Amino acid sequence: MAAQEPTREELRVGADTIHYVIRTSARAQRMRIRVGPAGVELVVPAGLDPTIARTFLREQSEWVIAQLKPTAA
Repeated sequence: MAAQEPTREELRVGADTIHYVIRTSARAQRMRIRVGPAGVELVVPAGLDPTIARTFLREQSEWVIAQLKPTAA
């Protein structure tokens, strides 16, 4: 089975915008959000309705935004 190309999307939350990639994984058993130097990646199990994945990210958006902002030193 060929890997599906990741989908680039954005989510607006108040004044903030989260740019993220949705990646479908045949091995994933649950949704996972990864925040790193490459940006935000939403890993979802194969066959999951994309609407559910977007809702999950919206519910976790405050955490994601906090991870993206640099910490005060």
